[in-house]
Amino acid sequence: MKYEILKDVVVLYVEDENDLRKAVANTLSKIVKQVYEVNNARDALKLFKQHLNNKDLPKFDLIITDINMPDLSGLDMMEQIREIDKVVPFVITTAYSDLEFLKRAISLGVRGYCIKPMDFAQLLESMNIAVESMVLKKQLEKQNKNLEKQIEARTIELKNIISQLKINSKKLIYEATHDYLTKLFNRQELNNKLEEEIKRYKRYKENLSIIMFDIDNFKNINDTYGHNIGDDVLIAIANISKQNIRSTDLLARWGGEEFLLLLPQTTILDAKKIAEKIRIKVENSNLIADNSIVVTISLGITLFNENDTKNNFLKRVDEALYQAKTLGKNRSIIIS
Repeated sequence: MKYEILKDVVVLYVEDENDLRKAVANTLSKIVKQVYEVNNARDALKLFKQHLNNKDLPKFDLIITDINMPDLSGLDMMEQIREIDKVVPFVITTAYSDLEFLKRAISLGVRGYCIKPMDFAQLLESMNIAVESMVLKKQLEKQNKNLEKQIEARTIELKNIISQLKINSKKLIYEATHDYLTKLFNRQELNNKLEEEIKRYKRYKENLSIIMFDIDNFKNINDTYGHNIGDDVLIAIANISKQNIRSTDLLARWGGEEFLLLLPQTTILDAKKIAEKIRIKVENSNLIADNSIVVTISLGITLFNENDTKNNFLKRVDEALYQAKTLGKNRSIIIS
């Protein structure tokens, strides 16, 4: 449609000839979004101000006005409108005798005119030219707003995705480094921590002790009470151990019923005290409800030496644990 651009335009039409005004307004109403018809310039000025100042009323996109009207001329009305609105386009309708006013009309920013008797095709053409840049600007602003909303929505979506990825990443890291049952470090993570502490030892020559312990007669607990109770005992001992070590100490489930406790900046004697504290707490905790079995642990302790490697350090603490088992269990043994 040639005048498709006019379909969203709100028009203020000012004409004192009633029959002409009604006819033009009726025809325009089928082409533009809305037409407000007024029979004099003073009422038109008042209506324009009402629409400009009331957010619930539509703003006028185009004013079509006759030049010669009683009381207040179309040009005088246009001058007053220009004082409050610098951009609203005007189209004037005029008879041949009014051509002397065209220069003044042009100074007011008139975008088009239509000669009377009214040539409706010429009027539409003038309207089209008058509002084209304004309508295109509005369409561009609307597109930009829609684009901004889409970008904003996409940004929020991406932020949510990133946030979820961070949560999932933390969860995966936790699952990769912790034992699913006891929530302690797992064997692989403790191995990594041990390598870091050995490097620290070689740099600063600070004491580094280690305790390896396991649950005495754990198979008997599982066979007698079932694996669910066995799991509860493992969890309870993990919690008792965590409550009796420092925040800098590193505790892991080494495998099965076996645990490893890495003690940075700790002498062998202080490690022995920690081992005995945990051992006594476990023995006195009545972990089996009917008290038919007293749950105990055996512990091996050793200190990292200048010529140690990770492997012989672990081998020596394992030997200490073996001795604790061999000598009767429920005890802690040092091999230095």
